[in-house]
Amino acid sequence: MSNNIQSIKDLIFHKSICVLPWHGFTVFPNGDIKNCAVSVELLGNLHYTFLPDILNNEISQQVRQDMQQGNRHDRCTTCYRSEDLQSDSDSNVLNKISNRIWYMKVMKNHDLTVYSQNQYVENRVLDIRWRNTCNFACVYCAPDLSSKWASELNDSTHTINEEIFLKNKSYVLENLKNIRHVYLAGGEPLLINENQELLEKLKIDSPDSTVRINTNLSIINNKIFDLLVNDFKDTKWTVSVDSIGPSYEYIRYPGVWSKFSKNLRELCQHTKNIDFNMTWSVLNAYSIFEAIDFLQQEFKFSDSSFVVQPVFGPTWLRVNNLPDHILEDLKEKIGQRLLSAQSDLYRNSLNSMLSCLDILWEKQLDETKRELTVINQRRNLDFTNTLLYLN
Repeated sequence: MSNNIQSIKDLIFHKSICVLPWHGFTVFPNGDIKNCAVSVELLGNLHYTFLPDILNNEISQQVRQDMQQGNRHDRCTTCYRSEDLQSDSDSNVLNKISNRIWYMKVMKNHDLTVYSQNQYVENRVLDIRWRNTCNFACVYCAPDLSSKWASELNDSTHTINEEIFLKNKSYVLENLKNIRHVYLAGGEPLLINENQELLEKLKIDSPDSTVRINTNLSIINNKIFDLLVNDFKDTKWTVSVDSIGPSYEYIRYPGVWSKFSKNLRELCQHTKNIDFNMTWSVLNAYSIFEAIDFLQQEFKFSDSSFVVQPVFGPTWLRVNNLPDHILEDLKEKIGQRLLSAQSDLYRNSLNSMLSCLDILWEKQLDETKRELTVINQRRNLDFTNTLLYLN
C-alpha cells in the first residue's frame, strides 16, 4: 500500500501511515520514548536503552510494518479516533485535527520512498519535553508533566537519571542538521533551561527549521522567548487556554487571568502566528465558548485559530459525565456555532465536540465531584464557585 505513495496527500489518505515512526519521536521527562505525545504505548525508556537503539528496536519496526500494511496500530488510536470523529469529505481531510496529519504537513516535500523501508531514517521532527518543570498545576494535568503537581503530591518519580539525561541530550543536539520541525512542550517550555541550549544550537545547525511551542504564556521576556521571537522566522505559538476569568484561574491553578491577558497582548506585538490549544471537559463545558468569544472580540483572532480537543482521560473529566439535559443544551450551542463557523479547522473542532457528546457513556459525575473535592481541599479552593452546573 505504501508503495503507491506519491504525495503528502497520498500519505494522509493512506489512513494508517504516520511520518513519525520514520522521522521523529517524543521524549518525556521520566525518560519514556513514544512515537508521539498522544501515543498510548511506549517504545522504550532511556534508563534502559540508548535513544537511537529504541528507534530501531523490535517494537518500532513492528509499528512501521503495521502501518505499511494498512493496519491501524492500537498505539495510535488517539489520532485515528480524532480523525474519524470529524467530517470525512475528501476536501476536508487536510484540515482534520490530529497529530498524524499535522506532522505530515510539517514534513511537506521529502523522500516518500522511505515508507517502503522498515528502518528509522533520521531525525526530522523532534518533540522534546526535557523536564516536567512547570509553574502551573492544571486540574487535568499530573506530576509527570508538572513539577508544581509533583511538589503538591510530594512525588519525585517523574525525572530521569542525570547522567543518562546528559548522554541522550548530547545525541539530540548532535543530530540537528536535518531537522525540519521542533515542538517544545513540557512542563512549561519557556521555563526549561535546556530549551535555550537546543535553540541556540538549532539556529546554527538548521536555521530554516520551524519551531512550535505549546506554552501557558505565564512567563515571557526571558532568553528562550527572545530566541523564539527574534531568531526563528517561523515560530508557531500554540497557547494553552481553556477558559477566562475565575474559571481560568481554577482550571489553570495558580494562574492569574490578568497576567495571561497582558502577556498575550505583548506576544501579539511580536507575531500573529498564534493559535490556541483548548481542552474540553466538565471543567469548561460552557466557559470554553466564552474564551473563544473573548479572544475573537478582544484580540481579533479568526475561528481558524482555535483547536478544541475533547478530554477522554482521566474519564471523570469527560464532558459526557454531565446530565443529559446539559448535554442537549451543549449540542444546541455547538450547532448554532457551526452555522456561523468560517473555517474547516474550527468546524472540525465543533463536529468533534458533537461526536463526543453522542458517545454512549456510563456517567461518573459522583467520581468527578469526589476528585475535585480532594483537589480543592489541598488547594483551599471551591469548584462550586466556577462550576455551578455540577450542582
